[in-house]
Amino acid sequence: MIIRVDKCSTFGIKKAITKSVQYLPKLLINNNLIPTIKIGEAFQYLGRYFDFNMSNNNHKTELTTLANELMTDIDSKPLHPRNKLLVYSRYVLSKISWHFTIATLSKTWVIENIDPVANQYIPKCGLLLNQNFRKTFIILPSRYINNSLPTRKNLSRWGLSSSSECSFCLGPESLLHVVAGCQCYLDRFTWRHNSILNFVANTLQSVNGSALYADVPGFKSPSIITGDTYCPDLLLSLSNGSLYVVELTVGYETNLENNVNRKKAKYKELVKQLDKHFNEVSFINLSMSSLGIFAQECSTFLEMLGNVGSRFPGSSCSLNMDDMDGHCSLDKGEVFQGYDCLLNFVNEKSDKFYRIQVLKNDKGFHVWTRWGRNGTDGRSKLEGPISQEDAKKNFKKKFQEKTKNSWDERQQFSPVKGKYSLVVEQTDSSKSSQVTDSQLGEQEKYRVEEWKVNEKLGAQAEGEDGEK
Repeated sequence: MIIRVDKCSTFGIKKAITKSVQYLPKLLINNNLIPTIKIGEAFQYLGRYFDFNMSNNNHKTELTTLANELMTDIDSKPLHPRNKLLVYSRYVLSKISWHFTIATLSKTWVIENIDPVANQYIPKCGLLLNQNFRKTFIILPSRYINNSLPTRKNLSRWGLSSSSECSFCLGPESLLHVVAGCQCYLDRFTWRHNSILNFVANTLQSVNGSALYADVPGFKSPSIITGDTYCPDLLLSLSNGSLYVVELTVGYETNLENNVNRKKAKYKELVKQLDKHFNEVSFINLSMSSLGIFAQECSTFLEMLGNVGSRFPGSSCSLNMDDMDGHCSLDKGEVFQGYDCLLNFVNEKSDKFYRIQVLKNDKGFHVWTRWGRNGTDGRSKLEGPISQEDAKKNFKKKFQEKTKNSWDERQQFSPVKGKYSLVVEQTDSSKSSQVTDSQLGEQEKYRVEEWKVNEKLGAQAEGEDGEK
């Protein structure tokens, strides 16, 4: 056997009168001195750091450094805030958990040193903080993600409870059990599910020329169309012969994909049967967690909102906009002949807006653009003064690049996958008589407001418990 001295180290403790002290031993192998661990320093064995005082300082330093690096890296990624929380819960926590299995670190130290590292990024995840925003709204989700809520299982682990059993059903009270498993709280889980379904149904009820069926009180039952064998949560039948079958599932974060696959298999046969009676049948699998995190499959729900909004523009909700964007750096000006639009791009990774305006003042014409993540001011650019024709061409070019649709044919706006959707188009009614090239007439509003629905759905689910 070959012993490499450079891979070895010595750590010495000796008795000095009445106490033990660390010293630097001198051990030789083949006349080579084995490196010694300096006084006050630690050595690592099987992942555990050992020093004379057994202080765990090396573990603490490594933990705080690693947590800061990971959270900074996640914060810099172009991800939707909810997906950042998902990355944090599934990657960061598992990355740092090793230290807690081999070192004795107190709960107080974790609360004072590790929790603040994560909590400082929570306000950046799309939360609009003001003086009325209670601190508990941040603490609850962060402790939920950390699995540090006082469930019976955690209380037993912390030595604060003699039993880890649920006081209602006597099952092991883990976080999963509280959120989705307790048989005594099935009514509560159903209430949470139906609260979200009610919101979706009321939102889609305004679609012109459609028939809505929902499995909640106050709406026609989907069984009128599907029969009693299958009963999806919601059906939306459009006047063009299209049918959307929407199935909502609200559960625990780790079950998102399982719920998607389970519901897809369950309603596969129903979709085949309905396809014989409708021009087009689309199955919308809306799977979300109790914190409002959406499964990737939920992109089909956003596509449905886009299709409904483009085919039935008069049915969308109103969105008020000023004549000139409030962030514009011009001292004064007005929108020229309705050249004003707000675009939005939403998928499982992004939630962005893009604003374009042609503005006119006493100095000439300007093209104003502002873009960024929803909930932020974003970045902006002001071009001009330029000529009227150049301003209109610039506006139309930007609109074409972002949406793959023509501005002059926006009445037939059709969302393109991977491109921005038209949220609102607003004309200046006081100047409508000056519109010559497109003859806009009365104010036209074509909105695909799926990003607002997405935000409200998350709010409905956040902080609640359970799964249907």
